[in-house]
Amino acid sequence: MKLIWYDGSLQEVSDSRFYQSFRDYILIPYDADRKNNLDELEDEILDEQDELLEERGQPYTEETEKYLKDTSKDTMEKLKNASLKELTKDIPLGNLKGAIGEDFPEDYKLKDVRNTSRTEQLITPFEEKDALEQEYKKEDFEKRLQDAIFSDKSKLTEFLTYDKNSPKDKIVLKFDMRSDTPEETHGKIKWYENLGIEVALHKPDKPRTSPDSDDIVVEISEELKGTLALKPKEGEDATKFEKVLIESIFENKKDLERIIMTNIPKDILDKNTLYDFTMTLTILLRPLPDSKLYEKDDRRTIRKPTTTTNEKGEPETIYDTEDNPNYGGFKLDDEGKRIPKYEGDDTDNLVEIKTVWRKIKTAILKPRTTFAATSGQTERVRGLGRAGMTAGRAGEYSSDKINMARKYYLNLVKARLEKLEEAISKIPPAKEA
Repeated sequence: MKLIWYDGSLQEVSDSRFYQSFRDYILIPYDADRKNNLDELEDEILDEQDELLEERGQPYTEETEKYLKDTSKDTMEKLKNASLKELTKDIPLGNLKGAIGEDFPEDYKLKDVRNTSRTEQLITPFEEKDALEQEYKKEDFEKRLQDAIFSDKSKLTEFLTYDKNSPKDKIVLKFDMRSDTPEETHGKIKWYENLGIEVALHKPDKPRTSPDSDDIVVEISEELKGTLALKPKEGEDATKFEKVLIESIFENKKDLERIIMTNIPKDILDKNTLYDFTMTLTILLRPLPDSKLYEKDDRRTIRKPTTTTNEKGEPETIYDTEDNPNYGGFKLDDEGKRIPKYEGDDTDNLVEIKTVWRKIKTAILKPRTTFAATSGQTERVRGLGRAGMTAGRAGEYSSDKINMARKYYLNLVKARLEKLEEAISKIPPAKEA
């Protein structure tokens, strides 16, 4: 059928011409290699075919519309279900010729450029992709802390100090954890390295954050309870007490977990952010008030059951809603006793801890797969993982390198595919006679 095609002339356009034109538009990356201005296919030729034909004095009929739509859709289906490697065999790729190399899988079809997970595996080695999905956990942070303090007990007070000016009924502790370094075995940089991933350090846009606070009740060990009772009186030397107190907290795993680790905010564990983190913990030595020990009854209304007899003479329970006379008080069980918030009858070892913390971002970690290791304002950390894995140059690919050319090319093909499909969807209808 005669159509206005990409060179602007009125010509006989066969099915094979559709196939070649669509294929070249989608797959040839550089303008100089795309003859006859193939870009016209997408932004003018298809969706303005009616006007273009009328300009040449040829009617745009229902037959023309049908041929244009059916052939376009059939051609796209053939292309999308064809092997991308096979399609690009004779396509000029210029500087991107390494994008579809011998290692590229035969069964990867053109339509698979939309398959994010499969495409990522061809750009980033699968082992890295899997590693990137892992999370830096609280256990890793705790190991980092333990590595730092148990290698040398004299370092205990570098991380936790006792405020010798603590009020009479309080123990004030100051926790200070500086930003991770590449040498720390369980720091985030080394954690990435152990996964075989190189990272780059970027300066954060907004390093400072406002202080935040919390208030919790925890159970401490009998040993720590006894140590707290030794708190020196005002004017007495607190040096010995500080040493015993800090050692007592760090040497008992449960005390360390409940006093320090429980109070670590979740975003400190963000694997891609390094922080200077400080925290002030105030342990109250006074008995806990009832409001901290028992459940509060915040039900404004309650349902009160009434047993009646229905029309069949059978007993039936009806519930009426009424104001709760105990609203604002403590919840009561069936025996009228207050319901405790914590298990067990012994509350002697429960203490209230008020916490104030501040986080200061010192760096943003960007894994190598985000281009961070090859561009931007970065500070390279080290050659990392799997025999010094590095970001691959455009045009090369191996199992331990990222093929930047491949990433760019597959994204380009996806964009062209979507643009052409959009143009096909806008093929104009024939006007009614």
